[in-house]
Formats: sequence, structure tokens, C-alpha cells
Amino acid sequence: MNEAEFKAKLADAEAAAKALQKHADFHSTLKAALGTDHAAIADDPATVASLAIAGKAAREAMIEDIVADARAKGALGDTPEEVAAAKSAYAAMQPAQLKTLHAIAQKSAPTKPVIGGGDPNVNQNKAAAMPAGSLFANPLIAA
Repeated sequence: MNEAEFKAKLADAEAAAKALQKHADFHSTLKAALGTDHAAIADDPATVASLAIAGKAAREAMIEDIVADARAKGALGDTPEEVAAAKSAYAAMQPAQLKTLHAIAQKSAPTKPVIGGGDPNVNQNKAAAMPAGSLFANPLIAA
């Protein structure tokens, strides 16, 4: 190997080391951000990925709840453009702000559903509702 080849390989190695440095910097920054109690999480990429995915899902669920609350109160229109703009605005917020808005939306939500479901005849006497000669008046069939 001559000097030119050696310098070329040395330059390649230095470039590779420089490219890897950003990953080392990210790892040390992540460990510092997690603090001493959770720094070990940064050493397991699968855990970091699963927590990031779960956090993203929780964030999206909070945004959906906030938008649904605003729509229910009439503070936000129902057009797709208005909903998308609101979701975009909420997505730009910090997690602490979203948590606060989500807590407010949960506290202000009605305790009873706006639209009730179920059987409207649930409180009626079933035997009285059926004619006396009906096959369904049979106690063996009626539930």
C-alpha cells in the first residue's frame, strides 16, 4: 500500500467516524434528557421505539379528544378543513399544553352522553306490551 492509498483509506475512516459521531452525540443527549432514573432506556433501541410509538399514539388521542370536545361545544366547525387546521395547531403544541387542554376538555365534557343508545322499551312491562293470544306471550319464549 502506497502513501496515497493509505491517505485515502485514512480519509474514509475519518469520514465514517465523523458520521458516527452524530449518533454518539444523540445517544448522550438522549441519556441526559432522560435523567439518571431513566437513562438505561436509551441503551435499548426497541424500548425507545416502543415508547416513542406509544407516546405518539397518546398524543394523537389527546388531540382527537380536544377536537371532538371543541366540535361538540360548537367552538370548531365540522368541515374537514377546519378540523385539519385545528389538529395541525394542536399538534404544534408542547405536551404539557396538550395535557392541560385535554384535562379541561375532560372536565367540561357532559357526564351523560349527548346521544343515548339502548332499547327505548327497556322500562316497559314486556308481558303487558304483548297481546294475550300472542305466541310471544308464552313465558317459555319471553326472555
